[in-house]
Amino acid sequence: MERLETYKRQINQLQQECEQQISHMQAEQAKKLATMETEHRAVVKKLDEETKQKTVQAKKIAAMETEHRATVKRLEEEVKQQAELAKQYEQENKQSQKETREARQVVQHISDALNAEKAMNHDLNKRIFALLAEEKPVLLTMEKRQTQQQKELSTLRYENRKLARNLTIATEKYQRLNDTKVIRVMRKYWNFKKKRRLRNDT
Repeated sequence: MERLETYKRQINQLQQECEQQISHMQAEQAKKLATMETEHRAVVKKLDEETKQKTVQAKKIAAMETEHRATVKRLEEEVKQQAELAKQYEQENKQSQKETREARQVVQHISDALNAEKAMNHDLNKRIFALLAEEKPVLLTMEKRQTQQQKELSTLRYENRKLARNLTIATEKYQRLNDTKVIRVMRKYWNFKKKRRLRNDT
């Protein structure tokens, strides 16, 4: 009987230690999950803000390109018109060399302006591509970090489910042990012993 009582105390102590360890581990896992989720939300928020900024920049670039195309088209039309005028002047009056030279000068000015604008747009495109090249590693790093955090969250959830399953198994084992014939006999013996003690005291 003393050995059975010792076994019972050891079983109760083991169950308490298991429950304490599982509770502590679940609390730690919950803290880690909360921290990871907070960091994940911050990263997602930062990505959203950067995406909005990139969208605004893309709209500005699109507007500049639209304006550039309109300017180029207008200049091309002006060049074409000036060329047609120069040809008309030359056909109508071969002696109007002065007017022809002026027309050619106007065409040359427009061509120079067009070339200058093309050079400026080329520099602008280079700056845009350089900016995109600088931002790309940052975005890739943040994407990699987000993927790693997702993996860590999956691992923590798996460990949490595993701990919960172990707790269920330990509880079932304790319940089966508690319902064994030996334990029932021990309860009857303890009740009988308790009643005898009470009768002797009275």
